[in-house]
Amino acid sequence: MTSSLIALCLLLLAATSLAFLPIRKQIIPGIALGVIAIGVLIWVGYENGWGWTVAALLAFASLGR
Repeated sequence: MTSSLIALCLLLLAATSLAFLPIRKQIIPGIALGVIAIGVLIWVGYENGWGWTVAALLAFASLGR
């Protein structure tokens, strides 16, 4: 497993733990995770190819719901 996929897994764990906070405390950390996620997605695409990037984009899309 590459370092970019490990970073993506850690980012997803952070987003999941953020979901347990009340909605008013999720705004600022959620925006920060969203910005960080864009960089991690680019990194995943660079190291692992488009297949992993599509899977990561689907996971990122669930962050916005």
